[in-house]
Amino acid sequence: MGNKDGRRRRASKKRLFNGNRYTGSISKVTRKKVDLGPPQASSSPARTHDDEEGPPQSEEGTSAEPEQQRMEPEPTATARKLNVSNEAEEHQPDNNTAAAGGGDEKSRDESYILINMSVLQEIINIVGKCPVCMQQITVSNLLTKKKGFANLLQFECSNCKWNHELYSSTKIGNKSKAGPKSFEVNTRLVLAFREIGRGLSALESFARCMNMPNCINQTPYDNINKALGQSYAEVAQDSRKNAAKELIEILGGGDENGIAECHVSVDGSWQKRGYSSLNGVVTLFSKDTGKCLDTQVMSKICKGCQHWEKKKGTQEYEQWKNEHNCSINHTQSSGNMEAAGAIEIFKRSVPHLNLQYTGYIGDGDTKAHQSVVDAKPYGDKEIVKLECIGHVQKRMGTRLRNLVRDKRGQKLSDGKGISGKNRLTKKIINAMQNYYGMAIRQNTTNLYAMKKSIIAILFHCSENKDMDDRHKFCPRTKESWCKYQSDKLTKNNSYKPSITIPSAVKEVLGPIFTDLSKDDLLKKCLHGKTQNVNEALHGVIWQKCPKQVHTSRAIVEIGVNAAVVTYNDGCMGVNRVLKKLGVKPGKFMIMAGKRKNLKRLNDSLRSSSEKGKKRRKKLRSHKKHYEDKEKEQEGGESYSCGSF
Repeated sequence: MGNKDGRRRRASKKRLFNGNRYTGSISKVTRKKVDLGPPQASSSPARTHDDEEGPPQSEEGTSAEPEQQRMEPEPTATARKLNVSNEAEEHQPDNNTAAAGGGDEKSRDESYILINMSVLQEIINIVGKCPVCMQQITVSNLLTKKKGFANLLQFECSNCKWNHELYSSTKIGNKSKAGPKSFEVNTRLVLAFREIGRGLSALESFARCMNMPNCINQTPYDNINKALGQSYAEVAQDSRKNAAKELIEILGGGDENGIAECHVSVDGSWQKRGYSSLNGVVTLFSKDTGKCLDTQVMSKICKGCQHWEKKKGTQEYEQWKNEHNCSINHTQSSGNMEAAGAIEIFKRSVPHLNLQYTGYIGDGDTKAHQSVVDAKPYGDKEIVKLECIGHVQKRMGTRLRNLVRDKRGQKLSDGKGISGKNRLTKKIINAMQNYYGMAIRQNTTNLYAMKKSIIAILFHCSENKDMDDRHKFCPRTKESWCKYQSDKLTKNNSYKPSITIPSAVKEVLGPIFTDLSKDDLLKKCLHGKTQNVNEALHGVIWQKCPKQVHTSRAIVEIGVNAAVVTYNDGCMGVNRVLKKLGVKPGKFMIMAGKRKNLKRLNDSLRSSSEKGKKRRKKLRSHKKHYEDKEKEQEGGESYSCGSF
């Protein structure tokens, strides 16, 4: 029995995590059962699960204090995004359901199932009776009258010739938006495939593999897609307006005109790499709430213009041109899409959201901020440039790697090279880059402490027999990242110098640390935020609108709006999209949405815990080590864009 129990535990452990080739063991993570309560209003800055440093948001079994003395954990950014009160409203029974179905809610099941026609025929053979002569009836699928995935079933009695025709799906309630012949099943399927980033071709493959008759045609598909795009746009706009109202409340209200000033993070993303993309997206997030406030899709292509180009000069072309709404809204280079999109977003912030974005968190290598400043969206009001901590942290690694490249083959003051054993290796560069990020994140309220911690990295990693002198700049607290200083207070003996670079290497590193600890740079990092929220939304966007599939601006906008709705409001936002079209979401859709939101919340709690952060750092460190080792064995880079 003992061996069997052990095998079960090991199997359960493997099912929880698939493992990773960069680590030799799999740590056990406790599954959390979280009760979604109403979101708590907080004036503290929002945190995302991507933040690497800082106190844990929630972790079980880490405190020996009594339960009544424990501090309530600060809700994660994901917990603040998911509006549980709206989810509760989604569960309220619809009073019109019983009236529409001619009975109570239990007697009317509006869910969908897949059923084989032979099984349906067998059911009819067992229970089907003609209402006129009470003889056996048959059922057949009239393929010539099918409407997409809505099949016309004909029930017929061979004795008295009674027959009745019935579609396998109901028509949607709001006919004006999706066309007069749009059935609910077609709208739901197009919505489902749009949510997973697929279109008509994928629908046809689905029908073929399921041995279904030919699915929906191009024209009705386009009509439904257009209606979905409009519904997504309306729901996404409502989501952004609600996020703006929430932000204004957190900031304590606006001025006499109701306008509030805030700091935002702005970032652009392209559908194709290499600055040759025909479509691009610019996203803007609030620093305080972590919610998306606005987006802008930029496009350099219009399929309609391409189609009618050959007919240019004809009467048909002129008639089409007068009615055509061109998709092209950007004619400059693809690399300038971020700057152009940011300008459009800033110009409409006051009339649309009653917000002025006076703090701009962006990449240090883009000209978007300067373009916005030159556009003067708020007159002479200054728009301060702030740095993304994640991008600033990468500067340390880039500068150190460039130093190793420039000093290759040269001798330092001790007669040895800069790299090699116990010198500036790739592992030490990665560690110093991580220390640099920690020094910034842990001192976001104190510029002097931030500068001191950055200088402490160089002394902490340098060779020095006098340990007190080596660690004189390190933080002197029990929770210090420097084990030497924390051991002095806790009376432990855990410090072991893992990095000890010689004085000759320290000399050439000094200018880099001095340059990356200047006041002008660090003042832009005191906000303590990154562009991780933008990157996270970009990932969701390109899931719903895959990069490998060429699409039009309309499809990209659907993907962007769908991503905003999901990111800001969770899965329940999709329910509102269906309601705009006159379709009831249904209990199974609501239940599945709540389960997915709960999983998202649990994943956020686990990732933001101290245990989750340590595990993520360990995996990333192992991964970098293996990748660097593989590159060295292969003799350097085997592929690099434009380098060969």
